[in-house]
Amino acid sequence: MGNTRYEIMQQRYEDEASWVLVDNRNNAAVELVPGVGSHVIRFEVEGHPLVLPPTNLDTLRNSSARYGVPILFPPNRIHGAQYTYKGRAYTFPAKAGTPHYMHGELSYKPWQVVESGADEGQGAYLITRFRYEDHLDICNHFPHHLVFEMTYRLYEGKLICSGSIHNEGNDEAPLALGFHPYFPVKPKLSTKVVIPAVTEWPISATGFVDGLPQATVACEKLRSGWSFEDVPSEGYMLLEMPRGQSNRCELQDTETGTKIIMESSEQFPFMVLFKPAWADAISLEPYTYITDGFNSSLDDEVTGVRGLQAGEWFSYEWSVWQTS
Repeated sequence: MGNTRYEIMQQRYEDEASWVLVDNRNNAAVELVPGVGSHVIRFEVEGHPLVLPPTNLDTLRNSSARYGVPILFPPNRIHGAQYTYKGRAYTFPAKAGTPHYMHGELSYKPWQVVESGADEGQGAYLITRFRYEDHLDICNHFPHHLVFEMTYRLYEGKLICSGSIHNEGNDEAPLALGFHPYFPVKPKLSTKVVIPAVTEWPISATGFVDGLPQATVACEKLRSGWSFEDVPSEGYMLLEMPRGQSNRCELQDTETGTKIIMESSEQFPFMVLFKPAWADAISLEPYTYITDGFNSSLDDEVTGVRGLQAGEWFSYEWSVWQTS
C-alpha cells in the first residue's frame, strides 16, 4: 500500500470512478463513488469490513439506500409525498409502489469532486459537492439553491465526515438531513447494540410517527447493550437522543472486546435503529428531525423541524471507527 502514512488513489468501481483513502499504519481503507451519491461503499480496518458494501454497481445505483453510507435529504418518508412549510406547498415524486416520498435523491445522484489530498496532518481526504441548481428534476419539486459539501477523511484509522449545507437562494428552505450507515454484524450471537436512547417515538404499521415519545423497555436495553439477535427486524425504531451534545453509539463484540463506534454531532438529536432483512447488519441512522416532521402538528422544537434561511450555513459531523 506504499511507504507513506496516508495515501489517496483513484481507480474504477466497474464503470464509475472511485476514490480510495488509505491509512497504512492502521491498515485501513475507505472507498467512495462520487458519481453515485458520493457514496462510501467500503470501509475496512485490518481486512474487516465496518460498512456493508454493495454487491455491484447496479445494486448501488438501483438500491442506493441499502448499502454503504447513503445520505438522506430528507431522511425516511413523507406522507402522501407532500407537505406545507411556511405557507409554501411541496409535492414530491412518490416511491414506486407507494404513495409516499422516500429518502430524497442525493444518495444516487452524481456529486462533483472538489479536492483531494493526503498528508500527515490531515490524513487522506476527499471533498465532494452537490448543487441543487445543477439538477432541474429536483428543483421542479424543491426549488431552492442549496449547496451540499462533504469532506470525507480517514485519519488515525477513523472515518470522519464533515459536511455543510449552504442556502445560496433568496428564500428559506426546509431542512431535514440524515445518514443511513449499514454496519455488518459478525458474529451475531455475541454482538450488542448500545445507544444512549432517552425515549422512543411510537411508529405506525405504515412507518409514520403515531404519538409522543416515551421511555420504553427497548430504550433501557439499548442503553445497557441489546443483543443483536433480539433486536426486531421488521420496521424501525425512532429514538430520541440526549440533546445539545454529540452522541456515541456502539456495536460491541462481547467475545473479542472489539467495538464499532459511531459518533454524531449535536445537530442529530434523533436516531433510527434499523435491522435489514437482506443482510446480517444493523443501521444506526442520525437524523435532524423525526420522520415526516413537516406534516407533524407538534412544535418544531419537539420534532426538529427547521428551515435554512437565505445565505445561512448548516454544518455537522459524524465519524466511525473500530477499537479492540
